[in-house]
Amino acid sequence: MSILQKNYVTKNDYVYKQLKSDILEGRLRPGERIVVADLASRFELSPMPVREALVRLQQEDLIEIIPHTGARVAFTNMKKFMEIVTIRIELETFAAKLATKHITQEQIEELTKLVNKMEQVDDRDPVAYENLNRTFHELVYSSCQNQQLYELIMSLWEKSQVSRTIFLRLSDRVATSIEEHKMWLTAIMERNEEKVAAIVRQHKEKAFKRLSEVLANESI
Repeated sequence: MSILQKNYVTKNDYVYKQLKSDILEGRLRPGERIVVADLASRFELSPMPVREALVRLQQEDLIEIIPHTGARVAFTNMKKFMEIVTIRIELETFAAKLATKHITQEQIEELTKLVNKMEQVDDRDPVAYENLNRTFHELVYSSCQNQQLYELIMSLWEKSQVSRTIFLRLSDRVATSIEEHKMWLTAIMERNEEKVAAIVRQHKEKAFKRLSEVLANESI
């Protein structure tokens, strides 16, 4: 039984997810060419699902399809990235503040487990840390009891996924990030909405400042 059959995914979805992972985890770097024939051979598929997957990735600004030339991993559009970042800081701060009075004890216990796992992640496995980081944020934001706000935040996360590629290379940021999550969790336990808002704003601003510095040097 093939991987596609076992997991019940379409050929298009399979290629899309594999390439997206390669880009976000840095195995494919900005400017690197993507050749349909090579990918079709790699995945043992016809060119059609590969092309369909590339179109989806282009819609997410992860690749560029250049007429009569081919495709390549996209460089970051800094103006667009910073616009999204500015909105994310405001919305995520607001959602975290709202969540503080609604989050349940069971969810707090789950957040505690996530922080403990963050502290145990091997320094050589930044992907595992980033997955835990995202799960922590999603759990908090989903507790804000405003579905439209939560969905908007998650949509903006998807539109700024390039930040994950950089974060995975910033080993100096991980230790700081863990401490910030611990402070955030403590403030949630205290049900201190203003303190939570201040911590989250500072957390996001520091992270995005570091990311923008790296992206500015890598973008065209």
